[in-house]
Amino acid sequence: MGSAEAVLRDAIYSLDMQEGPWLAGIARAFEPLIPEASTLTLSTLKIHASGLTLENMRPHGHLLQPFLALAASKVPKTQTDHILRRAPTVGTFSEWVEPLGVNNFWRSFSAFGFRMGDFLGVRAMDGGDRFVSLSAWFSEERRTTSAQKQRLAPFAAHLATVFRLRRSLNGTRLVPEHGSAVLDPDGRMLHGSGDSSAPTMRSILRRQVRQMEAARSGRELDTGPMWTPLVEGRWTLLDRFDSDGKRVYVAVENGPLAGDLAALSIREEQVARMASQGMTNKEIAYSLGLHRSSVSTYLDRALEKLRLRSRLELPWILSSTARQRQIGGSQFLVGSRANVLPTGLTKAQEEVARHAVSGRSDRDIAAMRKCSERTVANTLREVYRRLGVNDRLGLVSLLASAEPGGK
Repeated sequence: MGSAEAVLRDAIYSLDMQEGPWLAGIARAFEPLIPEASTLTLSTLKIHASGLTLENMRPHGHLLQPFLALAASKVPKTQTDHILRRAPTVGTFSEWVEPLGVNNFWRSFSAFGFRMGDFLGVRAMDGGDRFVSLSAWFSEERRTTSAQKQRLAPFAAHLATVFRLRRSLNGTRLVPEHGSAVLDPDGRMLHGSGDSSAPTMRSILRRQVRQMEAARSGRELDTGPMWTPLVEGRWTLLDRFDSDGKRVYVAVENGPLAGDLAALSIREEQVARMASQGMTNKEIAYSLGLHRSSVSTYLDRALEKLRLRSRLELPWILSSTARQRQIGGSQFLVGSRANVLPTGLTKAQEEVARHAVSGRSDRDIAAMRKCSERTVANTLREVYRRLGVNDRLGLVSLLASAEPGGK
């Protein structure tokens, strides 16, 4: 099969390469899908409290590399947070920063005779603290089309999934014995353990194998997206050769990060984390191999358990810089060093603020403190004024980003 999509798909699933050559191969494979770009770069980055760090990039030694490293570390945190938590998975940099009312600083970038005005980005994120980013560079500002987004977004999901799997393998060669299940190219299960051997799961895995076989043969190239990266949010299916030289499919446990939030189920947390990084329900459903209605249900449950009003509040709650705390049996997050609220609050204000960030409503707080809801609301307004925030979300944000000894 010689289509550009198939070549890119095979490059993404090349697990036996070191990270550098793997990134380089994917960058080359992306070129036919974005032929008008002057240059393509593929980078791995780490998210931390102060922003981003560029860890690897291909082509290695490209003129852009030092500038990308500097930009990753120096872009204002408000812009970084917006791009990572709010912006679409596929888009140009100018489109990403436009809602913030700031200029695209790449517009006037020029060094050593190298000039760029914008890039089309594809972010491969899965809720963790590392991700892969494709940048297709242009000499002028660009707008992404619906067709580009529809074509490129599925590859972001596959790229994120394989990047996570590569980290978990840590250089170990994947063999069929590592899998929870082994199936032949017709979808018949040759080996299964645990949940993978249950009749329902066997049927789901068999269907996925057949979809992959159809996609590899080109029979489904124009009838729908390629196979989903995960089966039921748990298994990545990979074709390998067994000890007898026969081609088989291996189901490897490779679900996204989950398990830190006791209030949520694994699937609820996976969905919440992916939603917190700007992924739509459709993208999450595709990434996890779930129905979109199931994703919506999991997200609604997560918001209810975390006592949040909308998915827009998730980035602060699920920030990688935050940790779990328990107050009165209610699950919530505060900054890892913010054990004490900033000074300047009265004891009553501090108590109300703590209940507020724990997710309790004004009514709940009023009942606990044996006062009126109006009193609670007035107290919170004074807390917001003193701390320079606008609402509960701002208060959580302040706590999540507090520095040691912060006042």
